[in-house]
Amino acid sequence: MVDAIRKKEASQFFKPTLIAIAALIIAAAALFSFSQSTGDMKMDHQGHMGSASESEFSSDEIMFAQMMIPHHQQAITISAFATKNSTNKDILSLAAEISSEQAPEIEIMKGWITTAGEALGMDHSMDMGGMLSQKDIDLLSKAKGVKFDQLFLTGMIAHHQGAIKMVKMIENSTNNEVKSFGASVIASQGKQITVMSELLKNIS
Repeated sequence: MVDAIRKKEASQFFKPTLIAIAALIIAAAALFSFSQSTGDMKMDHQGHMGSASESEFSSDEIMFAQMMIPHHQQAITISAFATKNSTNKDILSLAAEISSEQAPEIEIMKGWITTAGEALGMDHSMDMGGMLSQKDIDLLSKAKGVKFDQLFLTGMIAHHQGAIKMVKMIENSTNNEVKSFGASVIASQGKQITVMSELLKNIS
């Protein structure tokens, strides 16, 4: 009889204790799940919550890419004219080099924009340094021989100088990929400006 009473008392004691332990376990699991989900989130460049991939690039970096893509595309268009309008081996070699460098760079920048979940086209109006006007493009497309070479070199020097100036938009970037990209543009296009300046002296 005593044993039965003791068992009953023990049962009454442990029952609420077990319930409390179970409740604590459930609460801890819920807290862990919440911390995991919020840990995968961070503030994007506009101050909104977004995933890590969406906020990997700042607003300046995305704007830079949106501006530099059409800038690069124009350089490739201009370079394509050389194959039809020039017979200068140095010009032809330079045009091929510009296209082969800038086409992959366009794809890299498109990747940044896609990762950030932004539109490839620009929704802002800013000056893209060195861009040739439609009139300049038309002149290049029709010019031949030495006349083309002079227009090509003059236009491309200004175009490259504009690109280097645009890189200042990302000079304070903390993204290693973006910083490396900017340094590469400055080094490559700076070298090509030197080459083109020498060629222009010899042609003029």
